[in-house]
Amino acid sequence: MQHAEMNSTSENLINHLKELESKLIDFLKKYSGVKRTLFPGDGRVSARGNYSFDKLDSIAIPFQDFLYKEFNKIFELIFVLILDSPQEYITDFLKQKGQIEEYICQDQRTWAKNIDEVILESSESIKVISKIVSDIFPKSKSQPILVVDTNSLYAKPEIEKWSFHEFSKFEIAITPSVLYKV
Repeated sequence: MQHAEMNSTSENLINHLKELESKLIDFLKKYSGVKRTLFPGDGRVSARGNYSFDKLDSIAIPFQDFLYKEFNKIFELIFVLILDSPQEYITDFLKQKGQIEEYICQDQRTWAKNIDEVILESSESIKVISKIVSDIFPKSKSQPILVVDTNSLYAKPEIEKWSFHEFSKFEIAITPSVLYKV
């Protein structure tokens, strides 16, 4: 029996990032606003920017919470996968991650003058992270990486005995949040 071609780890991560990017853009367009809060000549200076986000309506909070949690899940996975990579990748990833989190949380000043700039900068950060993933994990016929969730460890805790008819060889990645729960 022949199996259908599976996406690589990098393709799956990048596709998931694109899906989340679309949801982030929808959230920003629908619920967010930016206003100037520091003006030239008023005697105040901020290293974080002259603009701040409008207060989110209560209806936006569940969407903000969803985005924060989903982005952090994928960021955690990417971080685990690039942990042994050159420091420049890790530093750049953490910078872009912080930028996206800032735009989701909307609790800091910003240099972005409007939501269109926020969207553009968010998309650029996601592109940089996607490039990091594709650079480190180029599309190849390498063995698959299986990401373990808590339920699978409870069901079958002896991971050294795991086998799958789809794969003769595979790698296992366990994220810190899963290790913490077990």
